[in-house]
Amino acid sequence: MPKQQPITAAFGGCDRLRGSPASRALCSPQRVAVAPRSLRWSEEKSVRPSDNYPTDGHFYRKKMTVRRIRTGRLVSRFDSLRLHFLLFLRLPMLYLSRMAISTCGCKGIRFCAACEHTDRVQKLKFEEKEHEGFSCFIWDGKRNVAIASPQLNPDSSIQEIQNASTSIVGDEDFMEIDGLMLINDFINKEEEDYLMERIDRVEWALSQSGRRKQDYGPQVNFKHKKVKTTKFLGMPDYADMLLDKMSNYDEKKLAEYIPFEMCNLEYEESRKSAIEMHQDDMWIWGNRLISINLINGSVMTMSNEKEKQLLFVWMPHLSLLCMADTSRYSWKHGVLPHHIKGRRIALTMREAAPAFQPGGDLYEKYGKGLIDISRIRVPLGGKNQ
Repeated sequence: MPKQQPITAAFGGCDRLRGSPASRALCSPQRVAVAPRSLRWSEEKSVRPSDNYPTDGHFYRKKMTVRRIRTGRLVSRFDSLRLHFLLFLRLPMLYLSRMAISTCGCKGIRFCAACEHTDRVQKLKFEEKEHEGFSCFIWDGKRNVAIASPQLNPDSSIQEIQNASTSIVGDEDFMEIDGLMLINDFINKEEEDYLMERIDRVEWALSQSGRRKQDYGPQVNFKHKKVKTTKFLGMPDYADMLLDKMSNYDEKKLAEYIPFEMCNLEYEESRKSAIEMHQDDMWIWGNRLISINLINGSVMTMSNEKEKQLLFVWMPHLSLLCMADTSRYSWKHGVLPHHIKGRRIALTMREAAPAFQPGGDLYEKYGKGLIDISRIRVPLGGKNQ
């Protein structure tokens, strides 16, 4: 039986295997070819012919390049190139597959037109007639009261809600909802054109439920109550125009508004865009939630689960909706897919919770830095900036 050479000789003098139990187990030509998982790494060596690697003179003159890959085998340069070529041929298919997956940002229970027929969504169980038996109301934007509307139901269309909103007489039964305020024609058409020109300069990111978004604000881990500001550079340069108009309109209710977050949400009818009924987080976001309606009108649906009441707020084009106090903390809100016509942009703003404001428990840890960044304005110079 010929004397077996150490494995280190076959690998050009690699010392890290010398004297180890593995090296003694892998000293035969048959065992050098396939190594155990514990010895697998990527390495390339030029190996001259030896007893373990018999070859002819042709390969001897050119040397023999050997590659050790993750499977633990030694393959020639030709086999390595062949493997890379096969992987290269698959790249277009992988890219198209990735593109198909990334047409929406939905996950969990969220879905849109792009994914509503996928296996994930088909397996979901939805609560049927979620608001069955709720009393329906329509919001009177002129008097800022809720009018009882028995002709409406949870499935009412955007046209039915708009008709009910514009046909209010004034002597109907109503109820007040503290903190809910609708301002018609908050901005004019020229101001909207200016805003949309600035907004569409920035690249949109995929979001859930068929939406796209532009987010100016910190990264928040609501579960673990942590905040990151590494990507938060400030508010867009058109923020001051909106904040000044808010302050001038109502110094008591809308003044001294410092947004911790400004988020532009794009809704599109063809994508069945929506935002599910929810309450905004109360750990970091404060009392006043602002939504400015651009391009097209829509409906904000609000529900009071305790009182079994459903409120439809028709938000005309160019209007501003403020949800605070009772409307913020006792009601959920959302935008349903059948209440979107064409393209709609919701320019939303959230202010800091009391704990993040001066004197709050988290002011020094998070609040002060976030407020300082919020006062910075990000110039929107070019496309996709």
